[in-house]
Amino acid sequence: MNNFFYILIVVSLLSCKATSVAQEADKPEELNKSKIQRPAFGDPRDNEITKMPVQLAPNTVGFLGAIKELKKNNTICSKNYKVSAIIRVGKITSTGSGIVNALSTDQEFEMGFIGVIPKNLESLKSATEVSFMARENLCSDDMGTKLYEIFSFKILD
Repeated sequence: MNNFFYILIVVSLLSCKATSVAQEADKPEELNKSKIQRPAFGDPRDNEITKMPVQLAPNTVGFLGAIKELKKNNTICSKNYKVSAIIRVGKITSTGSGIVNALSTDQEFEMGFIGVIPKNLESLKSATEVSFMARENLCSDDMGTKLYEIFSFKILD
């Protein structure tokens, strides 16, 4: 009697295994679909595929504007600049993450030049449209006040 139960268990296990193998064989073959490859981080094709604008470094803003007034050896927020300018913002072209107080169109703002000092101040002052790249910082005196420092510019006209 015990042998009968052992044989029954073995037969049932073999029959289960046989049906599972048969079920796997009955599945239709999946079509070979081409996988869409997403660009990896830093992939130069990323902007071509996603059509997203180029991202800037954090706390950085790109804008078009015109210089209203140039100043030499000026202090803004307790920081000394060899050259600073009052700039009227025309159009924001790009922004990085982390901008606390964004610039707006037609706003006039005093900014200091860092790293790049204009050689010919008169040509910069007479230009009607200039492309600027600036970095937002907070004033050390008053953490609620914003300070923009220009690190790159290009005269467009």
